[in-house]
Amino acid sequence: MAMCTTPVPAVSERVVHDGWMEKVTVTHAAERQRYVITVAGDPVGLTKYRESDGVREFVHTEVDPALQGHGLGSQLIRWALDDTRGAGLRIVASCPMVAAYVGKHRDYDDILDHTDVAPR
Repeated sequence: MAMCTTPVPAVSERVVHDGWMEKVTVTHAAERQRYVITVAGDPVGLTKYRESDGVREFVHTEVDPALQGHGLGSQLIRWALDDTRGAGLRIVASCPMVAAYVGKHRDYDDILDHTDVAPR
């Protein structure tokens, strides 16, 4: 996966795990409508969304294939959903990864409008 290495100004940022390999951070780049997860400062994944009328629709999530299977996608999605809840917005899970996540984590049912895809 080719990731942009140009730093994106953070609207909000949080260290989500500081024991796995290197420091893992999730950054919300609102102007680009995405959350980016980095390991040791290098972008390794993202989740993109569209926002309108109080709803944030998650449309695509990806994690560097070399780092898949380490829970980075789950950390990224969890933080993005928690941040969305904190902003008072509802979610639509059009992305299969986000749909699968909310299907397993029912604590997001209160902000979930609908899921456009079946979880994998």
